[in-house]
Amino acid sequence: MADPRMTMSENDLDVLVHGSIEDCTTVLKNFIQHNEKNKNFPHLSLEMKMSFYKGIFDRISNPSTPPNVINLLLSSLRIIVRELPTLNLALTDEYVQIILKVAKLKTNNDYVNCGDSETVEALKVVFNMIFQSKLVRSKFISNGFLEGLVTTIQTYNKVDLSWEIKYFTMRSLFIMTALCRETVPIIRNKLNGLTYIMDYILVLAELSQPYDNETVDLICEMLKGIYNLIHDIIPSSNGVDGNITDEDMVHLTTATKLVKLFLFHDLESPEKQDELQSHSIDLLAIIPYECFNDLIPPIEETNFSYDGYDMTVIEEIVEFLYRRLDAKPSEKRGTVIEMLSPVLYVLVRMAEKIRPIRKYLKLRVLPPLRKSDVLERPEVGITLRNKLCALMTSPAGPVTGLVCNFLFILVKENGKYELSYKTLYFNE
Repeated sequence: MADPRMTMSENDLDVLVHGSIEDCTTVLKNFIQHNEKNKNFPHLSLEMKMSFYKGIFDRISNPSTPPNVINLLLSSLRIIVRELPTLNLALTDEYVQIILKVAKLKTNNDYVNCGDSETVEALKVVFNMIFQSKLVRSKFISNGFLEGLVTTIQTYNKVDLSWEIKYFTMRSLFIMTALCRETVPIIRNKLNGLTYIMDYILVLAELSQPYDNETVDLICEMLKGIYNLIHDIIPSSNGVDGNITDEDMVHLTTATKLVKLFLFHDLESPEKQDELQSHSIDLLAIIPYECFNDLIPPIEETNFSYDGYDMTVIEEIVEFLYRRLDAKPSEKRGTVIEMLSPVLYVLVRMAEKIRPIRKYLKLRVLPPLRKSDVLERPEVGITLRNKLCALMTSPAGPVTGLVCNFLFILVKENGKYELSYKTLYFNE
């Protein structure tokens, strides 16, 4: 038998629709407390669920409803929308308009009068709805969601918005562009959304003080959004061709600049470094190889210069790979494929297309073999070379393929070099 506290009775629904503020508050708090983790509500009939939706939206749109009750209504809504079949049936265009008003995602300043806490809760509801349902995504698009989203992002530099509003607005952009790819050209080209994101993230990138955790989280969400918005500018990660616009090329060049800035920015919490660097390096997987030259400017002799080029960025990417390879089980974020494939793919692209980078990586990853190197199996040891060789027999097929491709590219120009490494590694 279901715990009666986890269900909602006919009397509770009547209180939600017609009861006093105090009684309504009690019903909502009880529902939230006992259903926070639930994704389905089988003990509520469809008619009761539809009434629940109606009661929530009627209360939210009532000007006399206090902000604290609106917050509880939104929290209840965030829970109930997890049940997809009911969401698809219950959500009307009118309800979409109401939630967009509370989330302040309307272009005409037609908002529900409430505070930041209620706006943030509404943005969480929006995120959940977009994530759950293709039908709901189409309703959002037809009701001005994209325009409202970009309008809010445009104000990041002009209005004193809270961190939470900025963060959850960007999360909504990310999930929409990830699940509904047809929105990408609309946001990027028609609404100039990518320009507004770039304008604001450059402001953050050029701050001199160390980033706190909230700033890192916001930047990572913005980098994820940028990734989605520029992903199709260069099909299949090819080089630049005549079809690319000057504006798109500016965006790609700016993305390259962001990678350089974020790889080295100081953080208040060093444990966030891996996350920020990871999302930065991800951008290099979809940036045309012509932009890679911006990563290695000509320079006089430095610690990481090679053949007249500054290899500091390349060295940091190599160090990032080593840290991932050397991570303890408790430090690993995701599977081997998730952790290693993006950075390996980036290094393969760089080594394949940019000769100075390839030569530096060859020296860095595969230094000339010493006599002592042949006394141990190539996968035994703590060097980057050893750890990459160990991956060549990994059951993670995509990673194995990337490692093999990477090593072959590094040695392909020197027959003697290639022969010695092939003999050591591939005949072992």
